[in-house]
Amino acid sequence: SRVLNQKRTTLRLTSKVSTSDHVVSQDDLYTALVKMNCLELCLEPLNINSFDVSKLYEYLTPSTIYTEITTQSFLSAVKLATMDAGRVAFHGEANSLRNLFDNTDLRILPLEDIRIISSLKIFLSNSKELCSIADFTGCYITNPKFTIGNSVIKLLKNNNIRICEDNKRQNSLIHILTTKLGIDVITENSLFLNYIIPNFTHLGIQEQKKYLIFIQNSIYDSTKHRQDYIYKLKSIKFIHHAKTRKLCSVKEFYSHKVELFEVFFADEILPTEWRNRDSCFTILCEIGLRHEIDLRSILTAAKFVQNSSSRDFTEKQLTLPLSSLAHLPLNKIKSYSQSDLNELSKIAFLPMSMCNPRTGESVMKFSTFENAELHSNKLSCCTASYVHEPLVDTFVKKDRDSCQRHLRIRLKPELDTVITHFENICLNYTRLSQSSILLQNMFLHTYEYLNTNC
Repeated sequence: SRVLNQKRTTLRLTSKVSTSDHVVSQDDLYTALVKMNCLELCLEPLNINSFDVSKLYEYLTPSTIYTEITTQSFLSAVKLATMDAGRVAFHGEANSLRNLFDNTDLRILPLEDIRIISSLKIFLSNSKELCSIADFTGCYITNPKFTIGNSVIKLLKNNNIRICEDNKRQNSLIHILTTKLGIDVITENSLFLNYIIPNFTHLGIQEQKKYLIFIQNSIYDSTKHRQDYIYKLKSIKFIHHAKTRKLCSVKEFYSHKVELFEVFFADEILPTEWRNRDSCFTILCEIGLRHEIDLRSILTAAKFVQNSSSRDFTEKQLTLPLSSLAHLPLNKIKSYSQSDLNELSKIAFLPMSMCNPRTGESVMKFSTFENAELHSNKLSCCTASYVHEPLVDTFVKKDRDSCQRHLRIRLKPELDTVITHFENICLNYTRLSQSSILLQNMFLHTYEYLNTNC
């Protein structure tokens, strides 16, 4: 009478049903139903054989007894169970349950049945524990090639995101269930753009580097969200400034691979902990690390030279601003504002040699472009002053007109400078006559200049 009153129950079978490449154990399914206190027809007390059972089925209609556990019969039994399915730990039965549902067209099931399946603790989490995917706002399936850290796991849990293990036997099932329930499946791009990057400052440096390297090497170049990554990472302050100890964005630091930066921007050089062998240098440059010399950095370095004693730097270091400028492409120089170029032309950072006509000693000083004489003109003005860095001549040869117009570089010495130089030669003729060839060249260049320009 109990069976007839309840209308539906289950019959235990011990067979295995093979579906596609999955094996569904009826024993496991039966055990799962028992754990939920589903009703069971017990044949032993009835003392009837299999033939009598078939007769019995004719009286227990319609569809009151299930002789094989299918998705539909399982769900029908669960609805009559006395225990909430979401509270049952299935353990060994989980695999058979997943296989049962995975081989069913879940798209045609009503939402009530979908909710029952999603509430079952049959899905493998990232920690290998069984879990359900019900009552979550999102679900993230882990990447076997990439392990998220504990900080991100905690972050996702705080945002009500279920983390499931990457398992081909359950991935398709999860996707169907989440789609039907309206639960977001967190993609890799979504994980980084919406969760990891906005919380980057709260992660440890090793985690930060690990995620940046993964973005750089695995998903950065192959994603249509490339600009989204750049935009979001540019605004995040996550690198500690060595001097101020404050968190700064990447754009506030200079690359350690550029000598000009190492000499003149030592306090703003990328911290040592970000320069290891498995560096994320490429993506750091993309999101703002200053790795290329531009006019603003040259201006700053030039002012350092102008305001510092020559003893503060080596001779090579003193010429770095000038050599950096000389190696800039001319079209890049032309792209800078005229006000910046005018400012540069007035900074005394060009190392110059001036010969003392009385002692014959060469004195180092710094000059502006406006007041400098080119190295190529030294025989016409060497006892006055001239730039002793040949790179200026190389720089001028790129485009003499542009150099003169934009940087006001003096291409020819002033007449007063040549006359002063000529007077110095005459006053020191006896001492200089020991170098007759040099003296002869000086006179020839001086006369040539006077003949051309006077």
